[in-house]
Amino acid sequence: MQGTKRIANLLAIILIMLSCGCASDRAPSGGPADTTPLRVVLSSPEPSEINVSPARIRLTFNHFFTGRQLAKAIAFSPSVGKYDLLVDGRKAEIRLFEPLNPNTTYVLFIDKNLKDFRGRSFSEPFSIAFSTGPSINRGTIQGKVYNSDYTTAGNTLLMAYSSGREPSDSKTLLKSSPDFLTQTDDTGTFSFRNIPPGRYRIFAVNDRQRDMRYSGPDEEIALTSSEFTSDGTSGLSLMLGKGPSATGFVVSCRALDRRHIEIRTSGPVSPATFGSRLPEVREQVSGTRVPITSWYGKNRSMLDDEFILATAPMLAGRIYRIGPEGPGGTEFFGSGAKLPEKPLGAAVFPENGTDPAYLSKGVQPLGNAVVIRFTEPVDKPAVTRAAVLQEIQGKSVLPYTLTAIDPYTWALKPLQEMKPGNSYKVRVDLSAIASPLTGKGKLPTVESRFSVSQPEDTGTISGTCISGGTSVIVEARETGSRSAIYRTKAFRDRNGSFSYTFTNLPPGRYTVMAFSPSVDKEPDAWIPRNPGSLHPFTPSEPFTVCPTPVGVRARWTAEHIDLTITK
Repeated sequence: MQGTKRIANLLAIILIMLSCGCASDRAPSGGPADTTPLRVVLSSPEPSEINVSPARIRLTFNHFFTGRQLAKAIAFSPSVGKYDLLVDGRKAEIRLFEPLNPNTTYVLFIDKNLKDFRGRSFSEPFSIAFSTGPSINRGTIQGKVYNSDYTTAGNTLLMAYSSGREPSDSKTLLKSSPDFLTQTDDTGTFSFRNIPPGRYRIFAVNDRQRDMRYSGPDEEIALTSSEFTSDGTSGLSLMLGKGPSATGFVVSCRALDRRHIEIRTSGPVSPATFGSRLPEVREQVSGTRVPITSWYGKNRSMLDDEFILATAPMLAGRIYRIGPEGPGGTEFFGSGAKLPEKPLGAAVFPENGTDPAYLSKGVQPLGNAVVIRFTEPVDKPAVTRAAVLQEIQGKSVLPYTLTAIDPYTWALKPLQEMKPGNSYKVRVDLSAIASPLTGKGKLPTVESRFSVSQPEDTGTISGTCISGGTSVIVEARETGSRSAIYRTKAFRDRNGSFSYTFTNLPPGRYTVMAFSPSVDKEPDAWIPRNPGSLHPFTPSEPFTVCPTPVGVRARWTAEHIDLTITK
């Protein structure tokens, strides 16, 4: 009887517990989901606390997470040696095995990519500093990181190495743990805080592996414009890439079909430079080279970072590797897709019916020109046979010169400038180049009629540049476009001040960037910016990006777009 009563009491307790429910990290039933970012709400030691030498560091978060996640996300500067990590719900405790050094500032860094059970992460970089002595380090280094298209690089890892660190070789140094870590916020802004006085090597890394270090050539890296950066520096600018853009390193690659590959380079390169340094394609296992038969820039631009390669046939499912000659490179799988056989085609810029036509958008260094993009490689004599440029009003045929942008793309420029406001047409007789497919009849003629823009259809950007260099190149890139890129060399007066002006710009919004080339002689305006190299260490060329897009309106000048390039 007594045993039965005990069982009944036990069942009653279980029912009460079930009716109360279990504690969980979720919104109350019927309420909105909790979308607040992950954050630390309490810490011991407290931020900036001094005269403290804890054997245990305690953190309280606002959401639940696992110990395994946190263990991969924390780092100490300087190192505290080995420690145990205990996690219980929202609370974490770090138990140190060794006593901390006296009179030392410690910084606990937590990777902002740490996620709780619901996938919520920090909204901004997080760190806590405390000191075992009566004072705490207050040094800072601040700056911003950009992608190669000048957009800000959020969630980028920054690593700082003290100037006295060994080895001095940067490539080898990056294999070791940095002295200090931080990350950029969503605007690309970063700040090293609580660092001691001194000079540091600073590197920015697109930490794809999420291991809080540089994992090799598959991760973009940015170098500073000087070997060392002193504490107290602000306004530091870095731009991610995979090495000097002139070499056209491949960042990503995918097979479109059996005979075509789409690649993206680490930074914009001119088609001429890319064509002179084509990467190699090899079958991974056998090492057999796959010939590249032709190529073209995807965006029809004088500075492009996307290219299509035509190759000999590749096999579906095979692993291939693309990159510069020698070991390394980017792997991709071959595709078994076959493109249907199509007749020769062509597209003309400006498109038919464009009014006003901003011809400088085609190939800006050539001025007013018409661009023809074919679906196959076409040589100069064939284009000369097929293309006719004519003024509509006078019906006169205009002589022109041809400039190859790539094997598929040609710029057609009349010997006499096309008159603003006048109308013209371009006819491309494809049957003069190739024969039609069997049973498909004659190839068509592609035609485009357009009216050339007038000065009152365009706007202007002007400003000054402050730079310690001997020359400055300024670039205006239309927002959302990968081909509308304009460049000019800033004018230097006798006092060493620089000024620049872009005229005849199509209305729109532009990102303005300026850099100071390191070349000794007068540079060409379209020289790529040098991002530097790791081995041997070569600083990047200093640059700056206007913090807000510049709006251009017809008949207006956007003045005082002033830029400061700091090294």
